[in-house]
Amino acid sequence: MKRFPLFLSAMRFRMVTQQVEQLARQSYFDALAELFVAPDHADTCDRLRDALHAVAGLAAEVGVDCRELEAALEDPLPSPEEAAAEYGALFLTGEIPLPLYESAWTEDASAPEVCRASYEKAGLGLTGDFGMPYDHLTLEFAFLSVLVLKGAQGEAEDFFAAHPAKWLPALSRALVNHPDAKFFRTVGLALAAIVSIEHWRREDRK
Repeated sequence: MKRFPLFLSAMRFRMVTQQVEQLARQSYFDALAELFVAPDHADTCDRLRDALHAVAGLAAEVGVDCRELEAALEDPLPSPEEAAAEYGALFLTGEIPLPLYESAWTEDASAPEVCRASYEKAGLGLTGDFGMPYDHLTLEFAFLSVLVLKGAQGEAEDFFAAHPAKWLPALSRALVNHPDAKFFRTVGLALAAIVSIEHWRREDRK
């Protein structure tokens, strides 16, 4: 029986690992992009369950402490109606709604246009009224999902570092510490893990 030389076997393993990593990242960017625009869709929570487990698995793989996230994932996910109600209380109708766009957290008024330019440069020009700014979490994560799916790993890592990495830590802390956050506390833990994963990937590439 023919055997691969050791270096070829290692290369093949690394290629498989990279493919699994790419699928995990694409799934969590995509599912979270949908959550923050359509929390009441019937399949959003189902897709999110797999995505959050992908976050925890990938975080553990790169050495990020995700024990709190893993513990939170043992709780059942809410129904679409419950998720939508909590979403509304946190981001829409609460006493001080949490903003879901970069410029609100960084106070950088140029962020929406800088994001739009990045989308257009990648051939993803947006037309029409989306009802949200270009630096909204949904659009930033949807863009990252597309980049990862296309295999544009460097572009994805650079965009994450230039945009979500600058404000997701603050949003994550706000969700984890918010007295009304239950399910979205788990989401906040996942966002923190994603920031750590993406930072590790960028450093590993240097």
